[in-house]
Amino acid sequence: MFPVFKFSQRRILLFSFLLLLTSCNQAQTEADRLLSAVSLKDFRTIESLLKQGVDPNAQNEVGLTALMISAHKGHPGIVNYLLEHGADPNIQTYSGSTALMMASRKGHVEAVSLLLAFGGDPRLKNKSGNTALDEAKSRNYSAIVEMLEIIK
Repeated sequence: MFPVFKFSQRRILLFSFLLLLTSCNQAQTEADRLLSAVSLKDFRTIESLLKQGVDPNAQNEVGLTALMISAHKGHPGIVNYLLEHGADPNIQTYSGSTALMMASRKGHVEAVSLLLAFGGDPRLKNKSGNTALDEAKSRNYSAIVEMLEIIK
């Protein structure tokens, strides 16, 4: 009987641990769902998650936000929606990149314009010491370079 009790106790402990882990990661799961929805351009899910109270500034394990993903992918409609719903354009990843740097690096003029209009700071630097202007210059995105040089 003793080994059966020991097995049952392990099973209970494992179940309790998984339950605790699930509840601790619920916010992270919602953040992951938002990031996935943005990646897939699933506007209905984005809208639903934000209405449910998911933080538009939630970051994944490397510091990416939904705004960064939409800026990187060049989805101005989603960029605008996230900004209108409280997304912070100046949050930095763990390597120091911002949504503005990502949009500038990919040449997404509309996203850059929106991020600047909502207070994106072109003076912020990543851990390599680069700004959004440096990113645009390195890839010869002249329209973005012009926009960022005016603000500089």
